[in-house]
Amino acid sequence: MESPKKKRPRISGNNPPIVAENVKKYSPNSCTATGRQFHQTKIDIDVELWFDRHCNERQIERGLESDTLQKLTVRCINHIFYYQLRYPNILLVQYPENRGVKYRFILQERNEDGEMLNLATEIHYVDIGIYEITLVTAMIEENFKVFDNQLVIRVDGESSQLFRYTNKNLVEIANYGI
Repeated sequence: MESPKKKRPRISGNNPPIVAENVKKYSPNSCTATGRQFHQTKIDIDVELWFDRHCNERQIERGLESDTLQKLTVRCINHIFYYQLRYPNILLVQYPENRGVKYRFILQERNEDGEMLNLATEIHYVDIGIYEITLVTAMIEENFKVFDNQLVIRVDGESSQLFRYTNKNLVEIANYGI
C-alpha cells in the first residue's frame, strides 16, 4: 500500500519574502560599466632595505642620521613602484639582465633647513615578491652630481616628481600627487 502523499507547505501572504543578495550583480569598475567581481586578492611584496658599507660609514662623517635616510627610503617605496609600473620604459628596478651602476637613481628631499638631501639608490629584483633597496651614498648638496640619463625622484611630503637628467638639465617626466 502506498503512503499518502504529504501536502507541500504553502507560503502565507503574511510574511514578506526573503531577498537574497544578488551575487551576480553587475556594476561599474575601471574597465566597464557592467563588470562583475569574482575574486579579490592581496599581493605580498617584501622590500628589504640595505645600507651599502660606503653609505653607512660616510653618512656619519657627513652629519647625516641613518634614521633620516631610512625614513626617506620607506616613504619613497610606493613612489618607486608607482613610477616603475606606470611608466614601463622607466627602469628603476634592476633585473638580472640589466644590473649595474647605470641603473642607480637618486631620491631627493629638502630637509627642515631647506637643504637638498640626495640619496643614490638601487632596487633589485630578488625573487617573485622580493626586492632589495640598497642605499649607496647620501649627502646634502645642492649641486649633487647626477649622471646623464639618470633618474631622480624628488619627494615633497606625499607627492613626488620623476626627472631624467638629460643634456645637463633635469627634465620632468611625471609626477604623483601634485
